[in-house]
Amino acid sequence: MTLRAQFQRAEKEGWLAAFRAAAERYEVRAEVLLGIASRESDMGGAQLPSGAYRWLTMPGDGGHGFGLMQIDGRSFPDWVETGAWQQASPGIFQGAAILAAKRHGLVRRAEQTIAVTDRKSHRAYLFKMPTFTDPAVLERVAISSYNAGDWAPYHLTKGRDIDFGTTGKDYSRDVLGRAELFRALMTPMSTEVRL
Repeated sequence: MTLRAQFQRAEKEGWLAAFRAAAERYEVRAEVLLGIASRESDMGGAQLPSGAYRWLTMPGDGGHGFGLMQIDGRSFPDWVETGAWQQASPGIFQGAAILAAKRHGLVRRAEQTIAVTDRKSHRAYLFKMPTFTDPAVLERVAISSYNAGDWAPYHLTKGRDIDFGTTGKDYSRDVLGRAELFRALMTPMSTEVRL
């Protein structure tokens, strides 16, 4: 499904209002939330014969991702257990809350020693959380952290690309690319005539 078709689906289903409201509440960009939903679930993915979307009934990411925003059940088990992920609006708000928390955590922990643990080897790696002075870099690391947690700033401190530890090694770049198109689709074209 093209990004334009995904946007039209979100518009048709009435999800755009939730994206905008969640963005305002959590001080994130609505087009970035749309980009995350697009990346995570293709903005709803396949529609079932019943008219419901696949994400309503089936978790993704090997059984760990739930709903339109693919909220990780390992990180947010209480929220997932409520079943709220089966509706678009609560999932959008939860995704926005997570993205905002990632951003705030990056800022709050500046210059602190942080540990990340490899899931397979259980080996811990220490690093000093950078101080993010560029808002665009902070946003990109927060988006990457939505997918890879503290591995995003860890890789940055090791001189690697922010997305080095993300799915496909391109998560934030891809989300931001999608966000640009969604921003253009959300902005009504000017009807002014210039003389």
